[in-house]
Amino acid sequence: MYFTGGEPLMSPLARQVLTRLPARGPDATYTLITNGTLVRTHQEWLSTTALDKVKVSLHYFSDASPKAIANTRIGIATILDGIEAAREMFERVELNTLVQRENEHELHDILAFALDRRMPVQFIELVDTDFNAGRKGSAIGAQGIIDHLRTLTSDEEVEVSGVGQGRRIFRIDGIAIDVIHRELGRHHIGQCGTCPVKPKCVEGFWSLRVDHAGGIQPCLLRDDLRMDIRPLLDDPEAIPAAVARHVSAFTEGTL
Repeated sequence: MYFTGGEPLMSPLARQVLTRLPARGPDATYTLITNGTLVRTHQEWLSTTALDKVKVSLHYFSDASPKAIANTRIGIATILDGIEAAREMFERVELNTLVQRENEHELHDILAFALDRRMPVQFIELVDTDFNAGRKGSAIGAQGIIDHLRTLTSDEEVEVSGVGQGRRIFRIDGIAIDVIHRELGRHHIGQCGTCPVKPKCVEGFWSLRVDHAGGIQPCLLRDDLRMDIRPLLDDPEAIPAAVARHVSAFTEGTL
């Protein structure tokens, strides 16, 4: 399960949700995805949570880049300190970096930072969505970082099985470096086959989102496929089976 946003640690519900996570099964994990700016602030109670992993979005490596990309005055030192705070609390801390024109010159530094601390990192190409339409000019391919990685290692594999976007996986001294690469294509299932907005799809089906309004959504482009679980809140034990039926109908194309 991933807790993401926006920035989830800005939510007034973050503490009560993350400190009350139920016991998980053998195949379940809890991951917090954060921009790192509030990790140190909330370190005291975050250290008591059952989170398995923290994934920090590190799209910058200078004070100029946050201003250019996110129009924020928060400096890079705050983000890097948040990463160190996460490493003090959790064994598994990873990075993800959105590849953009404004941070292209910093990608090698971000990679070196991750490798020096033995943290896995994922480089993600910026894709066109309605949400980021205003940043279309920032989109660049990942070929540059791929070429650089090939100078550092010959351990490379391609993963296109399953669903979602294809990715290249590099390993340097045992550290996994993922690159989400659009040239490898997208992979869809079930409901996607006849989906009227499939040409706009940028990721395929790879996760189930739960929003703050009680909705469960297998596809962010299709509000008509959203499941409202609020009517089931009085009977929490019925929720897993109902969600499983919804997801099965989606993957079978019968929803």
